Amino acid sequence: MRNMISRIKFQNIKDHIENDPGRFLFFLFLLIACFTYQHYGVSWDEHVQRKTGIISYNYAFDDDKSLLEWKDKDYGVAFELPLIIVERGLNITDSRQIYLMRHFLSHLLFLVAALCLYRLIFLLTKSKWLSSIGFLLLVMHPTIYSHSFFNSKDIPFLSMMTIVFYFSARAFATKSITNFIYLGICTALLIDMRIMGIMIPFIIIGFLIIDLISEKNYSNNLLYLFLFLLSTTAVTYIAWPYLWNDPINNFLEAYENASKFRFESATWFNGEFVPTWETPWYYFPVWFLISTPILFTVLLGFGILVFLFLIVTKFKQFLFNNSYRNYVMYFTVLGGTITLVIYHESVMYDSWRQLYFLYIPMILFMILGIEQVKFQKIQKGIQLAVFITFGFLAIHSIRQYPLQYVYFNRTVDHTTYNDIRNHWEMDYWGVSYYPALKYILEHDDTDQILVGFDHMSVGLEAHKFLPEDQRVRYQFRSDWKETDYFITMYRWHPWDYEDIMEHEFYNFTYGNNKFCTIFKIKK
Repeated sequence: MRNMISRIKFQNIKDHIENDPGRFLFFLFLLIACFTYQHYGVSWDEHVQRKTGIISYNYAFDDDKSLLEWKDKDYGVAFELPLIIVERGLNITDSRQIYLMRHFLSHLLFLVAALCLYRLIFLLTKSKWLSSIGFLLLVMHPTIYSHSFFNSKDIPFLSMMTIVFYFSARAFATKSITNFIYLGICTALLIDMRIMGIMIPFIIIGFLIIDLISEKNYSNNLLYLFLFLLSTTAVTYIAWPYLWNDPINNFLEAYENASKFRFESATWFNGEFVPTWETPWYYFPVWFLISTPILFTVLLGFGILVFLFLIVTKFKQFLFNNSYRNYVMYFTVLGGTITLVIYHESVMYDSWRQLYFLYIPMILFMILGIEQVKFQKIQKGIQLAVFITFGFLAIHSIRQYPLQYVYFNRTVDHTTYNDIRNHWEMDYWGVSYYPALKYILEHDDTDQILVGFDHMSVGLEAHKFLPEDQRVRYQFRSDWKETDYFITMYRWHPWDYEDIMEHEFYNFTYGNNKFCTIFKIKK
């Protein structure tokens, strides 16, 4: 009897997986996150992002005018403001609990986006296999997956872009009022996260004008256009407090500032410091090529070639309302963004994180390429190669956890001592500070520990992420000579600290590269 019950339960689980693999993958990765999210560290920009959310909250709910003088007043807060609302609503006051809440909700949005990507690909291809591959192409990228916990700037924008793509495909497939309103709301939130999302309304308007002309259904398409524009405009204004004072001028100012971002520093690129305002046009392509699995890049190139071939041979199908036309949007977002970045000579730094959202149209072109391979044996071979790559990525993530965001493919040298660090940024956000502090506590039983960091402000935020009973054991000194331990993540100092090499206590490494070192100064 027990064996029969077990078989029935197993069969039910199997049926659920086969019927809806996307939902299974969503809950599988959500379960993984529940056991792991508390181990990811704090990034350089998190406290500043939260500060922007707090100032916008105070402006919206307490009539505090500080927002109008805040240096980041033109940042969209469609993700940061809800985080502060949750924080205040639940009365979360402890710094660790605040960061844990932020990390979990950020990752939850990312997983919702991955599920929307699955649904989108199924809508385009009717294939559960290809949809599952698309889901995994997103969540198995080690850098993007890790950033989904502690990067509340770039990953929420990637997530919302995915959701917008999904609702766009749904809206044009169903031509329903509800879906166009949903699309308008999501588009507004996308713009309110990062103003670069403004490209989406122009694409949607273009599609609706084409449909208005080709379908001769003027009243319905004009209604869809009106509702889309109304919901987009209204929610953009409502969800972005900075616009309340002077909507048009403040919006234009935010766009202008975004095209020439105000970050005057230097980035470590191919073994030399390059001013952020002088990053070469190939900065993004190079970073993408060295930090993305090689097979994914090959599939992307093949998928784009397939798209170009199809648009030449089946041009009309890309004009009118069908699944093919969606790829015009993806190609416009991908190619248009890269063109604008080059044209405006946009400030770039910290790898390619500002353009992480482009990975979504890239995935969709990868899937298009796989789908268009008509020889079943070749397609199955490609799918097998993809899943083998997933296996290697899983091994990397397990070995490096929770620091798997430091990832480079084999186009760079992993074996020569510090060759990667001598050429490329590794832990540019100081996320390794938190596990470094944990490591010291696990190997030092003294009541008071003096610690210094190469970037003190980031280290202090990592300290706030410790449990309260562990925080009290630390005191901090700006001069490393006065410390018990000195921690570096090598940003703007990619070479070894020769003067204190003999004091090395522990290294976090990737291949034969140190990207975070703890020095034990006093014994």
